Amino acid sequence: EKRGPLSVLGPGTGLGQAQLFWNDAIGNYTVYPSEGSHATFAPRGWKQRALQAKVEADRGHCSVERVACGSGLVRIYEFLHTDEISHRPIHPPMENPTPASVSKAGLERTDPVASEALDIFLSIVGAEASHMALRGLSTGGVYIAGGILPKVLERVEEGGLLEAFLWKASRFHDKVLKHIPLYVVLEERVGLMGSREQAIQLI
Repeated sequence: EKRGPLSVLGPGTGLGQAQLFWNDAIGNYTVYPSEGSHATFAPRGWKQRALQAKVEADRGHCSVERVACGSGLVRIYEFLHTDEISHRPIHPPMENPTPASVSKAGLERTDPVASEALDIFLSIVGAEASHMALRGLSTGGVYIAGGILPKVLERVEEGGLLEAFLWKASRFHDKVLKHIPLYVVLEERVGLMGSREQAIQLI
């Protein structure tokens, strides 16, 4: 929808979030920042609920950000290795996993645990994008920025993130979600470009 509300989230080092609403007075969108990523994570299914319980046991609270940013991807990977070692004798945990190493191994499917962690991570990001779409009725679209998704675009295109966004179990799947566009922002300098645009407007 032209001039419809927009939602933006950016999984990277953390999980930034903002909503934009059209402002006739300035002929542009006004940006409203958010700390929504620090709200409690809403898991879907038994495995995500077990992940939430593990993060709560370790950190006291499982916010969305703790499972939907770079360190969150590592946290998911480490969680998946908390079962019996005998269940995964061929693929022991990698030493000192990082967001880059887990996403690379997951993307290349050289490590099935990393691959599963990446899929869970993308599902969580897609679900959070869906939550933002419903809260803001973001008919102008939901934009996922940040430094992670452009690096794993091949896996994003397989559809797990979109499936989590549309979430057919929701009664608003047909009424709202399927009418809201979902975009992945490939330009990683978008924050810097936005700051430049704001500076020009201030001058």
